[in-house]
Amino acid sequence: MDPLQDPIYDLLTEPLALKDGPISLKALASTQLYLKLGHPGLDKALGGGFPSKCLTEIFGRSSAGKTQIALQLCVTAQLPISSGGLGKGAIYIATEREFPVNRFTQIAKSWLHKFPPQTTLEDVNLNVKTILRHDLSMLLSVLQQLPNTLDLSQMGLLILDSIAAPFLGEVLPGRRKALTSLAHELQSLAHKYSLVVVCINQVTEVIRPQALHAPDPSMYTSELEMNPIQLPPGVKLTLGGQVNDPTKLSYQPALGLAWSNLINARILVSRCQSGSLRDNDNSSLSLPTSLKNVGSRRKLVTCACPWAPPASAHFYITADGLQDAEPEAEALIS
Repeated sequence: MDPLQDPIYDLLTEPLALKDGPISLKALASTQLYLKLGHPGLDKALGGGFPSKCLTEIFGRSSAGKTQIALQLCVTAQLPISSGGLGKGAIYIATEREFPVNRFTQIAKSWLHKFPPQTTLEDVNLNVKTILRHDLSMLLSVLQQLPNTLDLSQMGLLILDSIAAPFLGEVLPGRRKALTSLAHELQSLAHKYSLVVVCINQVTEVIRPQALHAPDPSMYTSELEMNPIQLPPGVKLTLGGQVNDPTKLSYQPALGLAWSNLINARILVSRCQSGSLRDNDNSSLSLPTSLKNVGSRRKLVTCACPWAPPASAHFYITADGLQDAEPEAEALIS
């Protein structure tokens, strides 16, 4: 259900005394847009999509599908609002490698039929502004200068891929200060320009102190590692996803609690057992014929999303982009 159609909003008509004048909760909610991935299963798990004015993190191991989601968002952001998009372009800041132009073009081409008739593939490509910055100081400088671009062009999405790379080698005191500055810039841009801001994050393995025979666990683990991320009820991972307890991850988002306290939402993306419809090694089920050559099934999990309850969805990565797991497959794994 659309949040704005919920009967509860009819009761939220009393204005709030805010700095810029009174505004009702209903009016406040109506200013927030949700960017969809364009697939019912994934969008449902996301509670309608990625919200504007929020800083959302997507984390997962290498090759889990994080960048593929980011690329598809760069396409769907340009769709009209009525089609789940923002009707605007995207800014993609890469910190590890060059923007994958060929892959983006491949995805955009498959979505071209959903755009207005006059839209060309070149138009879709030109509506994505790409920036490559490896250095942390240069990244902060770019963010501080982005208002100049946003004031002159219609941009609705900001992707940072990845947030962790510029911080490699940074000492702890300096890293925390830089993280705070970076998050402040991102939050400021998100609210001022109603942007959907998505940060891709790497992961670090959790070293269990009992495995090291550590007399003092705090010597070897961070606070985040001592309290692993708890997955939503009913969600389990087995392909390198847990140690002993299948509801807790054996890896954590990079940058620790300092970063965790600065974001609004956290989404996990993982790979499932190759060629299986389940997340365990005991399943004898095989992939549907139509998906024989798409590789591993992936799982998206909303670990912490204030606008949506905990949920998960399965998908595949195809030549045309993301694809929901087929209905019959979903029935088998539910």
